Amino acid sequence: LMYHMAALFSSGTIEPFPVYIDSPMAAKATEVYADNIELFDKEAMEMLESGRLQQGLKTVVPTPSVAESKAISKSPLPAMVIASSGMCNGGRILHHLKHYLWRPETTLILVGYQAEGTLGRALADGAKQVRIFGETVDVNASIHNMGGLSAHAGQNDLLGWFKLIARSNPRLVLTHGEDRQRETLARLIDEQYGIQAELPFHGDSITL
Repeated sequence: LMYHMAALFSSGTIEPFPVYIDSPMAAKATEVYADNIELFDKEAMEMLESGRLQQGLKTVVPTPSVAESKAISKSPLPAMVIASSGMCNGGRILHHLKHYLWRPETTLILVGYQAEGTLGRALADGAKQVRIFGETVDVNASIHNMGGLSAHAGQNDLLGWFKLIARSNPRLVLTHGEDRQRETLARLIDEQYGIQAELPFHGDSITL
């Protein structure tokens, strides 16, 4: 997301404004990218070598401490806050949602998959009110879902990865994902490799 914002800022498509990285883990992960530029693709390398990437990231502000995170609400607008967790079910994002969701001038961009039962899914599905920290918050913000940026492997990628270990006939437990998708993946694995997956539900116990 920072990469795309840098491209928009450096090209003049959007006037630069502060982008707060309000997630200590995300800030650390971003450092990993900066330390491994040899893995950038051609487009990213061109942005880096031309200086446009550095120029576009000038307004990025990491906020590792709690005090810095709380101070964001007093910062001038416009601004963007990138906070975890991605499904809005914990972490610093909850404080920002409580502070901004009720404001019509707010735009919330949900980047990535929103699982059933999460606050992010409720917002994606158009909830008009949500509960945050035991309080009811009106949703007057504009909500947008942005796909295509998930780091999770898709079904074909998972099948390709499993092919490498299928010959050892492992015990397979599928815990992540919604039921329909889990059942489909389990069926495909059974058809291709003859291995039946276990599909536990929330609260089930598994003996290893």
